[in-house]
Amino acid sequence: MLIKIAWRNLWRHPGRSLIIIFAVIIGLWSILFLSALYEGIVRQRIADVINSESSHIQIHHPSFRVDQTPVYTVPGTDRVVRALQQDTRIKSFSLRQVTTGMINSTGGSMGATFIGIENGLEKKVTAIHEHIVAGNYLQDPKRPEILIGEKLARKMKLHLKSKVVILCQDTSGDIVSGAFRVQGIYKTNNEPFDESHVFMHKEQLASMLGLPGCSHEIAILLQDQKRLQEVSNNLKAVLPGREIKTWMELSPEMRLLVGVFDEYMMVLMLIVFMAVAFGIVNTMLMSVLERSRELGMMFAVGMNKQRVFLMVTFETFFLMLVGLPAGVLAGMATVTYFGRSGIQFGPENMMSNFGFTNVVYPVLTADHVVTAASVITFITLVSSIYPSLRAVMIKPAEAIRK
Repeated sequence: MLIKIAWRNLWRHPGRSLIIIFAVIIGLWSILFLSALYEGIVRQRIADVINSESSHIQIHHPSFRVDQTPVYTVPGTDRVVRALQQDTRIKSFSLRQVTTGMINSTGGSMGATFIGIENGLEKKVTAIHEHIVAGNYLQDPKRPEILIGEKLARKMKLHLKSKVVILCQDTSGDIVSGAFRVQGIYKTNNEPFDESHVFMHKEQLASMLGLPGCSHEIAILLQDQKRLQEVSNNLKAVLPGREIKTWMELSPEMRLLVGVFDEYMMVLMLIVFMAVAFGIVNTMLMSVLERSRELGMMFAVGMNKQRVFLMVTFETFFLMLVGLPAGVLAGMATVTYFGRSGIQFGPENMMSNFGFTNVVYPVLTADHVVTAASVITFITLVSSIYPSLRAVMIKPAEAIRK
C-alpha cells in the first residue's frame, strides 16, 4: 500500500517529477560520456606509446639510459635472444642500436636520437612502417638511407632524397659522421617524437659506432598486455645484470597522465553528482512543504513517522529508477555513435603537439556503467534523507490549521 501511494504521489505533479528524472538522466549521461572520452584518450595514447615508441618491454645495459654512451651494449645478446625465443608469451622482439647526435643539412642542424633497426624484426614490434606519409620504409641495408619524422623534415626543409650528414660519437669518444639520403617521411600522433627520432639501418649505425653485432636496446612486444608485469618479472629473474623496464617505467609521463586524468574525472563527477543531489533535494523538499497539510492529516489518522519517511524515500527512489535506465541508454547510444565516427578536437596538429591524436574514439566499459549507476543510486538515496526528515518533523495540529 505504501509503495502504491508513493507511486501515485509522483504523478500528481508530473512536471516536478520530470525535473528530477531529467536531472538523473543528464547527470548519468554526462558521467558516462566523460568517462568514455577519458578512457578513449588514455587507451589511444597508450596504444601509440606501445606501437610506435617503446613497445611493451625494453632491455638495456644497466648504465645505458643514464648517459647514452655507445659502449654500453646489452650484455650477452645471444643468451637474451634465446630466452626471448623460448618464451611463448612474447609475440616478437627487435634488436636496435641507439645513439644521440646531430643531423645537418642545408636547412640547418638539429639534435636527434638515431635508431638502427633491422627491417624484418622492427616491423613486427612497432608500427612506424604504417605511418609513412611520403617515400618508402627503409629497404636496402647497403644504401645509406634514413627515415625521418614529418616535423623534423618541415623544420629542416628536407624532402625525399635530400642529403643529410649525421654526426655522433663512437665507442672511443671520437666524432664520426656519415652521409645519408631521406628515404621516407613518417608521421605519428606524437610530434615531439617525430621531431627527435631518426631511423636507419642497424648495420650502418653499427659501422659508424664501431659496434658490429651489438645492440643497445631490445624491444619486446607481448601476446597479451595483461601479462606485462608477469613477463617483466620473469625476464628479470632469467636475465640478471640487465635493465628490464616496462613501457610504464620507460614513460613515467604516461603514469602522470593517467593520474591527472583520474583526478580530473573525480572533480567532474563530484560537480555533476552535487548538481544532481541539490536538484533532488530542492524538488523533493518543495513537494513535502506543499503537502504539509496532507501529511499532517496522515499523522492525525494514525500513520506513524517511519511509514511517512519511507513513503518520501520511495518517491525519490522511484524517480531514480525511471531516470537510471534512460540515462544509461542515452550514454551508451552517444558513446556508440562517437565510438564509430570519432570526435575531432581542433585543427589537425593541435593535439599531436602534446602527443595525442586529434580524433578520439570514446570507449565505454562495464565498470563505467556499474560505477556511475551505483553512485547515482547512492546520491539519490542520500538526497532523499533531508526531505524525508522534514516530512516526519511536521506537527499535525499546525499543519491541519494551515
